[in-house]
Amino acid sequence: MKQGGEASAQTLPYSDDISLEEAYDKLDKTVQEVYQDSDMKYPGGRYTYDLDTAAREARLGADKNWALPKPFVKGVHTRMINRFGPTDANPHLEESEPEGDEKFVWEVTW
Repeated sequence: MKQGGEASAQTLPYSDDISLEEAYDKLDKTVQEVYQDSDMKYPGGRYTYDLDTAAREARLGADKNWALPKPFVKGVHTRMINRFGPTDANPHLEESEPEGDEKFVWEVTW
């Protein structure tokens, strides 16, 4: 399932030369547009992300409405960092305690 998430992030139709922040912003907009006929902003859930690219760390996860399993989401976040982060990025995801509307979350360094 993690490999499915990685493959999904690899096939996103974004230019490989955009920044990690831009890639996550585009991913967020893509997820939102999938459900454009709904009254809710994110009826299918959304990826959560709080990036500090200068420090090469982040808090990444998915909210409580997200339907896909944890390994899939972990794969998406791993590939996002590998694809849009620095060329020497080696993501390390450590599971953390969810807060607020988070379903699951990782503290990430790369």
